[in-house]
Amino acid sequence: GSHMPRDAEENRRLTCSDTAPCQLHNNCSGKHAGFLTLNRHLKGGPDYVEPDHPVQRAVKAAFEEVTDEDSPGFGIDGCSAP
Repeated sequence: GSHMPRDAEENRRLTCSDTAPCQLHNNCSGKHAGFLTLNRHLKGGPDYVEPDHPVQRAVKAAFEEVTDEDSPGFGIDGCSAP
């Protein structure tokens, strides 16, 4: 799906361009681009949304490092990613 940009200037630019939003305007596209970039770096398999995938293990490790807390588990977001 796609979403209109929340950033007022970008929303105005897209609206005035007479162009419809596309999948690049999905509010999760940046997250998935990051997952794919990390996946390529880690040489992981294609199923990067699986909780035991190297990408998701790295995300969990980063969460724990930033919060200085053990992760209590995971939930699934609207894009099927933990």
